[in-house]
Amino acid sequence: MRKFSILIFAVLLLCGRAATAQLQDINPQSEPGTLEEKAAQADVVVLGVVESVQAVQEHDPLDRQPSRESYVAAVRVEELYKGAAGAKSITVMFTRSHRNTRPPLVDLQPGDRAVLFLKSPRGGAHMEFVSPFYGKDAPDYTLLQDLRTMSKDKGLAAEVEIAIFLDAPSAASGAPAPVRVRISNKSAVAVIFGSTPAPGQVLIVTGPDGRGLAMRPGARDLAAARIPLYLPGGGVFEYRADLAQFFDLSHAGAYTVQAMFDPPAASGAWSGTLTSQVLPLAVE
Repeated sequence: MRKFSILIFAVLLLCGRAATAQLQDINPQSEPGTLEEKAAQADVVVLGVVESVQAVQEHDPLDRQPSRESYVAAVRVEELYKGAAGAKSITVMFTRSHRNTRPPLVDLQPGDRAVLFLKSPRGGAHMEFVSPFYGKDAPDYTLLQDLRTMSKDKGLAAEVEIAIFLDAPSAASGAPAPVRVRISNKSAVAVIFGSTPAPGQVLIVTGPDGRGLAMRPGARDLAAARIPLYLPGGGVFEYRADLAQFFDLSHAGAYTVQAMFDPPAASGAWSGTLTSQVLPLAVE
């Protein structure tokens, strides 16, 4: 009987130590004290507005009291301070706890406007907070000014632009109309796009009647290739195309030409739309 009691005591002691270890595993590290330390932990830092929040999966009716559930928030980006998140929107995955935690888990609600310190996804398409317990700050004036200054001084945020060039401001009806499209990474931060733009994919042409022209039937475009495009800091991607190959320029008049690149969403890739200047083209 005594040996049995000692055995039970040993098992309880081991269980207690295991539970203590588990509690230690989930105890958060202290939040970084300075803005530089916070930014150093993050791959992406943005000022954004939460537009929607959805559960990752429907609640299992057999699990009456789930302890935690995962959610994904769609965030409209107002300002980018670090990384290459793009200029349009990002998605952030986070966890809500149905039990009190100390400190509480970071939460996002529709309408929230906050500075978010995020890390790149681990095999998924969504960003995550640098810690389940912190990574969301109120956007007070001082914080925003400090972030803008730090981002500019250290070159932390990607800066990408698309431009279009015509070989000549006019073209004869039915003749070639050469155009160049250039995507430039003007920052030191490397950028990945979910696909490489194909010639006809990004070209927008407006005819003399002010309406956008559809691509010629049968005109081949390589937009379906979806080959990722990597641009290192200072890198440039450029190609040439013939507008007449993709669009009907047989009617004389004033046309406009523009480039717009909206790459598909991909893990860790740029998510913003790039828009070029508008150029006039006279067809004679």
